Amino acid sequence: MYHTDCETLKARKPHRCMSCGEAIAVGEMYKRWRTYDGGDAGTNKMHPECLEMHQADADRFGEREWEYSPYSHERPKADDRPCTCHPDDNPPQPCARRYALADCKAAHAAVA
Repeated sequence: MYHTDCETLKARKPHRCMSCGEAIAVGEMYKRWRTYDGGDAGTNKMHPECLEMHQADADRFGEREWEYSPYSHERPKADDRPCTCHPDDNPPQPCARRYALADCKAAHAAVA
């Protein structure tokens, strides 16, 4: 199986996320890539957070490639985002969610 590089696009028409099945509205950013398997070809479109969820699951199991069942996953909520912290970020407090530095600082500022 071959797949193209993933692109980030702004929807010019309505689409449906292949992961969660929810709408991708006009003007919303989404991820797209194409797959080719023998004589079959397909286009995958997902919300960025849906794609991040699948990639985080693959990373957790040490897999480079992953598969999914179309329209069978829940769309991740903001609190369900995968970890993006890096040890060099040195967040202002231990980051319970382990988000990127900007997110850690924003969460810390909201609490302080």
